[in-house]
Amino acid sequence: MEEIKTIRNLKDEQSYRDRYDHFVVDECRGMERRFLEGEKKTDSEEEKRARRVSLYLSLYFLKGEMFSGRSEKIREWMNSDSEKDNRLDRANPRHDIFCLNCQSPMACTMKFMSGPDDDRVLFLFRCPECGKGRGFYDNGEEYRPTPHKCAKCGEVVLSVDTREGDKVTSIYDCTRCGFKETSVLELGGNTEDRDKQFIADRERFCLSEAAGMEFISFKAKFEHLKNVIAEHEEKKKQKDLYDEVAKIEKLNVADLEKHLGPALEKEGFIKLDLGKPELMKGVVINFTVQDSRSGVHEHDRKSALRKTIGEALSNTNWRMAEDTLTYSLGILSGRLRGLESEEDIVELVKSRLRKMEKKLADKDSQKANLDQSV
Repeated sequence: MEEIKTIRNLKDEQSYRDRYDHFVVDECRGMERRFLEGEKKTDSEEEKRARRVSLYLSLYFLKGEMFSGRSEKIREWMNSDSEKDNRLDRANPRHDIFCLNCQSPMACTMKFMSGPDDDRVLFLFRCPECGKGRGFYDNGEEYRPTPHKCAKCGEVVLSVDTREGDKVTSIYDCTRCGFKETSVLELGGNTEDRDKQFIADRERFCLSEAAGMEFISFKAKFEHLKNVIAEHEEKKKQKDLYDEVAKIEKLNVADLEKHLGPALEKEGFIKLDLGKPELMKGVVINFTVQDSRSGVHEHDRKSALRKTIGEALSNTNWRMAEDTLTYSLGILSGRLRGLESEEDIVELVKSRLRKMEKKLADKDSQKANLDQSV
């Protein structure tokens, strides 16, 4: 039984490097061409110089970005071709294919990836008796080549193919209208041989390892600088907000107890006890206090404690977690959350400012309703 020839996809790594270099050269040539096509004979020297500087900077970033994506793209191509080869290895041909010409059993001679996206396995069969061929995909569908039609009248035409070295010439002769056309296909050969400028352009456009790593380092510094400038501009635009952020007193856990204890005792809440801190987006601490005042409903004492803690911590990086306050036999407990990063403190200040604005709006609304009723 004749061995099935498998046309494999995975190549040596250098082939993919060369392929990527061609990709880079094409992209950079396109950018260069677009810039140069915009030049006019009437442009001043200053305009020409500005265009060249713009081209230089644009090419620098394009070359750098393409170097940055080089390894990932090559790995993606290799993984894709490797998966195609794995699929080829798993695919087996049918054994019930017969010649349409002489009805003899046909043998599979070749398999390879086919289709618009190379996503189907195609098996080629040859009749050992008359030499006719057929093709079937791995899903059982028969391959039917698209017939070549006459460019003039649309009649299906046959071709006569001749090959000289790596050049295949196909001559299509229409028997209906007599129109002839010729198609030439270059097989193999070195792309660099057909593109004499490629070597020079690869030197110009494809960064070396050292130059590429220098760009990556520069880009990281540039991005950091952009973020610093953007942050500075944001603070300028929201000066009032960041002025309030600057006034926030940052308390650590020890400072918190010293800061909160006296305020609580003044309202009759004694023996403040802080639990073990939990590190979760800042610090979260359970707390308990004892209520030294008797004869007051627990709802009122919970409201008083909530208000006391809110006022005591209003200018700090701490707040009481919502809906955590409980009351049991004169013992009140809850959770306090401390924020450390500037981003979190900014959000805390925004929240407090929104609450203040809402309170003022509610007061104004109540006053307006009262004035109307009077």
